[in-house]
Amino acid sequence: MDGMSFFLLAAENGQQAAGPKEFIIGTVLPIVLFLVVMYLILIRPQQKRNREHQELINRLKAGDRVVTSSGIHGTIKSVEQGTIELTVAENVNLTISKQAVGRVLEETSTESENSS
Repeated sequence: MDGMSFFLLAAENGQQAAGPKEFIIGTVLPIVLFLVVMYLILIRPQQKRNREHQELINRLKAGDRVVTSSGIHGTIKSVEQGTIELTVAENVNLTISKQAVGRVLEETSTESENSS
């Protein structure tokens, strides 16, 4: 049904054609609400995760025990501009991107000393 037919049909039934206010409420408002909800559900949480991950990367220092995004566990030997040297076993060092660090493990040595 094209636009002209809609207006003719409305006029035949004695109804008034939709004005600009009804147009805004009926079509634009749902689109705006949809965009706001999508922003709050998808974009904001992702921005927060990215910000937290960047803070984690900025806090990396030698001696931290970390897990990479691929699941490799190790201890940071040195920190460079965009990379870290990770010791995964005795005499086994890997150079990886800082972005590959998934999380920093909590210190377990102080917890085990407190429990004894």
